[in-house]
Amino acid sequence: MRRRTKVDKVIDSLEEILNDHHFHPALFANIIITSYPPYTQSKLIELIKYIEEYHNQELAIDKATQTGAYRPN
Repeated sequence: MRRRTKVDKVIDSLEEILNDHHFHPALFANIIITSYPPYTQSKLIELIKYIEEYHNQELAIDKATQTGAYRPN
């Protein structure tokens, strides 16, 4: 079993925050923009872009497998 890293702990915390019914995305974004430096903002935007890219890839695979067009190697 691998040792839990700082990244694992951040992901766990983020999951807990995002799943809280009191979470407000616009407020979260405002705090990031007004309280953190541009470098932090840029890294967060980069992370979101990767999440979106991987999500779109999964959707494309799901769609292709439903239509029978997906042919694994």
